[in-house]
Amino acid sequence: MLRPAVLLIGGLSAAAAGAEDAPRHIPLDEWRTLVDGRVLHYEADGRYVGREYYLPGSNRARFESADGTCGDGVWTYLEESRAYCFRWPWDTFCFHHLERADGSLAISTVTPAGDPVPSTPQDIVSITKDVFICGTENLS
Repeated sequence: MLRPAVLLIGGLSAAAAGAEDAPRHIPLDEWRTLVDGRVLHYEADGRYVGREYYLPGSNRARFESADGTCGDGVWTYLEESRAYCFRWPWDTFCFHHLERADGSLAISTVTPAGDPVPSTPQDIVSITKDVFICGTENLS
């Protein structure tokens, strides 16, 4: 009789440890503080994906992909699903913004309802103050 109880407690400990390792969703106010007026640089599987500038004091952003596609868009936070959705001239994408247990940041593609979309998570490899305009080099 003691053995199943030990297994159950061990299982709970493993589940709790797994929960501690789960990425934390970054709340809206914290995200705004982190990105306002800054440029985020993204990689997926070690390959450069692009950079994204968050225009100060607004819900506007500018994205330039690795292939040079560049445009301005608007982002919205959907509280119920914790999804950040970006409307670009070429498409709309939603993401969960996450902080991993090691402190690194990433985004994971989701639907507006927050359901995962099969894709490679993108690592936020740096946050800088290098302002850019589409078609130009860094301005600062």
